[in-house]
Amino acid sequence: MQDHETVTDIGPKEMKLNPGGSRTGIFDSQPLASGKNADDPFSVQNNKWRIPPTHRETDDEIKQRLYNHCQFWESYFEWALANEQATVDVRSTPTAIKIYGNGFGLKPVEELPEIIQSPYTFAR
Repeated sequence: MQDHETVTDIGPKEMKLNPGGSRTGIFDSQPLASGKNADDPFSVQNNKWRIPPTHRETDDEIKQRLYNHCQFWESYFEWALANEQATVDVRSTPTAIKIYGNGFGLKPVEELPEIIQSPYTFAR
């Protein structure tokens, strides 16, 4: 078993790694965000929803967490449009929101990714 991956191909917008065996990891480059916190989908300002709660949240705190989560998605889609991204990855981001082609919905608590689960998240 190897302790590192081998870069098998590198191009201007793509890199391929071989972690061993017949698998290949493909990584696409992404443009940097604008640097303005409100416009940057990767800023702390747009990712407060990811910070696990330290107590049982009130209805207002849960609404604020959900609102911030929506702000993240809005800034992510705006970033993609501004950078003329042909595709946008909505499946690999740990999220409580299920994105559909014509809308969105909240995932049941049981389906939330472990990384965002907390004994207090969405608790009543």
